[in-house]
Amino acid sequence: MAGSPDRLIPAQPQAEGDDRAYMRRVPWRWIIFGAIAFFAVIAVYRIRENQKAAALRAQIIQVHEKELKEVSNRYRALRDRIEDWIIKASNKTADNFIDPRLNINGLRKGKGLYLRIRFGYAVSKDKIAEYAVKAQPDAIAQCLGLEPAWARELYEKGQFLMPQWLTEARRTNQVMRLRVIDDELALRIRRDLPRVVELLKSDWFLLVLQHGETRHDEPVDVFLWDIRRSESLLRARIKAKGMLVPTRFDSKSSPAPSKPLARDIQGSAADDCSIAAKIKAMAGAEIATFGSEFQAAGADHAPKADAAVIEPPGN
Repeated sequence: MAGSPDRLIPAQPQAEGDDRAYMRRVPWRWIIFGAIAFFAVIAVYRIRENQKAAALRAQIIQVHEKELKEVSNRYRALRDRIEDWIIKASNKTADNFIDPRLNINGLRKGKGLYLRIRFGYAVSKDKIAEYAVKAQPDAIAQCLGLEPAWARELYEKGQFLMPQWLTEARRTNQVMRLRVIDDELALRIRRDLPRVVELLKSDWFLLVLQHGETRHDEPVDVFLWDIRRSESLLRARIKAKGMLVPTRFDSKSSPAPSKPLARDIQGSAADDCSIAAKIKAMAGAEIATFGSEFQAAGADHAPKADAAVIEPPGN
């Protein structure tokens, strides 16, 4: 029929994929480029961090192994020596030997080291070091009229000079951790090294091996060495038998200690002064020990009330 509309075509379902021409294409090229750039930045950052870590590690090792080499060797040599003595002492019974040249009072002219250690720890260098850093004070050396340095100081302040101290620095690649180690090394050098150098000048080493839970119930083995000559000066097994009583004391040969006598949870000043009295008796020195209530008197005043060891009759 003239002027009639075009023939209508029924609607058909759209074929799969025909709409793709109308979708926005994914910019894979830019995504891949961005990913490559991202990982490249990370790689560059890690390389630079590793370079920083390597440089910082090399600096730490340089200071520790080169600049501290001389004092580190001396420190390790002293520790090896006294630890060897301790292990040998634990393997034999003290035989009450005393070098006839020994002058107990004369030890005050030199510098000494002192350590009291439980017998069960005197079996290896690692166990000795483990105990030394937690050793408790006592009054034995003070009752002898001596003021040696505490071996705990030697272990605590000098530990950074041991090769093991570098273990973490060698293993870690974390710049922040290496900076902490570097700061710690600088602090140790500034704060602890001068004291360690002083301790390395020690002339003698006094050791007390404690067998029991306390120094009152079981005997102790006492050893004294000349560090310079590597010679044994005294070996003795001693059982504490004494008590402290108030008294006055004034002696030029055995001056009073400069601080109150130390106590610990495993002993008392009475037992320690009894041990010291027997050491002095062996050495033929004047017995003059001090109790924990001592207060140093001024130069123009006599010593105040003190305490002395009184041995029970028949001992």
